[in-house]
Amino acid sequence: MKKLLFTGLFLSIAAAQTGCAKDYVAYVDGVGDPRLPYMAIARVERKEAINIIYNSKICEDIGNACNFFKNHAYAHSMLRHQIFPNPNFYTQGNQGSADCWAAKYSEAEDSYAAYNLLIDETKTAELPIIGDPLARAEIIKTCSAENDRWLGT
Repeated sequence: MKKLLFTGLFLSIAAAQTGCAKDYVAYVDGVGDPRLPYMAIARVERKEAINIIYNSKICEDIGNACNFFKNHAYAHSMLRHQIFPNPNFYTQGNQGSADCWAAKYSEAEDSYAAYNLLIDETKTAELPIIGDPLARAEIIKTCSAENDRWLGT
C-alpha cells in the first residue's frame, strides 16, 4: 500500500512537471477509520510516503464527495504544505489551494458532489468541515470551471 501511494505521488509529480497534468485525474484511496474525527487527513509515513486516512463512516454517508476530500488531503502533500495531524492547523490559504488542487484533479462528479454538500447548511452542520463551507464551495466551483471540469450551470 505504501509503495503504491509513493508511486502515485511520483507519477503525479511527473505528470505535473511534464505538462500533461491537465489530463491527470487523482485517484486517492487511503485507509478508512470510522473513529477519525475529520473527513480525511494526510499522514507522513516513513519520511516522504504519504498515507491518506479518511473517516469511512462519513464517507459512506457523503458518497462521491468523499473522494474530493481525500484528494484535498492528498493535495497538501502535492502542494508541499507542511503535513499537520490536525487539519485546523492549516492556514486558510493552504486550505484554499488544496481545495483548488482537488477541484482541478478530482473527477468532476466528485468535485460537484463536494460543492453541493458544502452549500447545504443542514448537512454541513453535522460534519467536521474545516473553514467556511460556502467559501470553500466557491473555490471548488471557480477552480473546477477554470479547468473545464464544472458540471453545474
